[in-house]
Amino acid sequence: MVLESIVKVNKPRQQSSSSLYCLRGLTPAQECCLDSTEETVCVWRSWFDITPVPVWVEDFSALAARFQELRSSGVTDIEAWIRANPAAVKAMAQQVQVVDANAAAVHLLGASDKSQLLGNLSIGFDETSYDTFAEELVKIARGERRFSVDIAAHTMRGEHKLLRMQWSTGAGHEDDLSVVFLSALDISDLVNTQADLKKALKAKDFFLREIEHRVRNTLTLIDSLLEMAAASSPDSKHLLYSIARRVDALAAVHDSLYQSEDPSLADLAECVGGSSRQAFHRCSEPGHVRLNLVLESASIPIEAAAPVALLTSELVAAFLAAFPQTAVLCVEAKKQADGSGYVAVATDAVLAPLDSPVPEGKLTDALVAQLHGSLVRQELDSGYKVSVTFPFFYPGR
Repeated sequence: MVLESIVKVNKPRQQSSSSLYCLRGLTPAQECCLDSTEETVCVWRSWFDITPVPVWVEDFSALAARFQELRSSGVTDIEAWIRANPAAVKAMAQQVQVVDANAAAVHLLGASDKSQLLGNLSIGFDETSYDTFAEELVKIARGERRFSVDIAAHTMRGEHKLLRMQWSTGAGHEDDLSVVFLSALDISDLVNTQADLKKALKAKDFFLREIEHRVRNTLTLIDSLLEMAAASSPDSKHLLYSIARRVDALAAVHDSLYQSEDPSLADLAECVGGSSRQAFHRCSEPGHVRLNLVLESASIPIEAAAPVALLTSELVAAFLAAFPQTAVLCVEAKKQADGSGYVAVATDAVLAPLDSPVPEGKLTDALVAQLHGSLVRQELDSGYKVSVTFPFFYPGR
C-alpha cells in the first residue's frame, strides 16, 4: 500500500499512546478496502509497528505558536534569536511532545516499552543534543518541512549514539506542525568506523614517513662511508665513487617520495633532476661544463622511479667521460603526448669517431629492460644524443 500521508484523528492528548490515525491520498480502489475507521487504524498500526525503521510521531505545534509570537513581538531574525538564546532552545525541547513511537524506536533507545519515550522531546537528549536541536529549529523557522539532521543521543542504558534523523510534517500540517514524523538511522558504527580508519591511515602515514626518513638517513650514511673509503683507497677511488653516485640517484628518488602525498608515486622531474645534479657534481670538472636541465613535472610509479634515476645517472656519467670537450650537457625529461615517459641526455661536443656506442654497459641495458623501454642513439650535426622512451605504468599494474 502506498501511503502518501498519515494524519491524526482528533483524540484526547492523554490517549496519545493509542492514538488513532487515518490514511489520506489513497486510490478509490484502496479506499474501498477500508470500510471503517477501525480497519484504517489497523492498517496504520500494523505498518507503524512492524516497520524496521525507528519512527516517532511528534507534535511541534507549541513551537509553531512560539515562532508566531516572536514574529508578532517584532523579532525579524528568528535564526539569530535561536542562536543567541540557548536557554530558550532547551525550553522549546520541553514543549515538543512525542505522541507515538514504534517498536524499532523502542529497541533503538533501549526502552522497556514505548511509554518511556512519550512526553517531551528532551527524553534521550544530552547536552550536545541541544546544539543540533537548535539547527533543527533554524530549519523549521526558515520554512523547511523536510530535512535531515545528525543528532547525538543516549539510550535508556546510557549508551551514546549518533542518529541521522529525517524530519517531515504530515500533509495538511505544514503550518501548525501538530503532526511531524521522524525516522532514524543509527550511524554510530559508521562514524566510529570512519574515525578508526582515519586513525589507522594517520598511523600508517606516520610509520611510512618514518621508514622513508630512516631510508634517506641510511643512504646518506652509506654515501659518507663510500667517500671515506675512496679517500683512503686511491686504487679503488673510481669504483667507490661510481657506487656512491648510484646511491645518490636512489637518494633522489626517496627525496621525491618523501615529499609526495601519494607514497606510490614519485615526480619525474625531481628524480631526473636530482640524479643528474649528483652525477654532474661527481663527474665533471668545476667551471668547464654547464648543466642544462629541461624537466617537466609528472607523476611516475615507484617501480619506474628508481630505474629512471639510475639510468639518468649512468647517462650523465657516460657522457662526461666520453666527451670531455663538452661545454653544455643537456638533460630533458617529460611525459609525452601518448602517455609515455621520455628522458634524453645530449652534448654539444664536436664528435670524434666513436670506438664504441655511448653509453655502453650491462647496467644501462638492464635498466632500459626493467623500464620496458627503448634506447635510441643519435649523432647530431653538432653533438650526440641518447634518448629513452618507456611506459609510465607497467603492464598489469
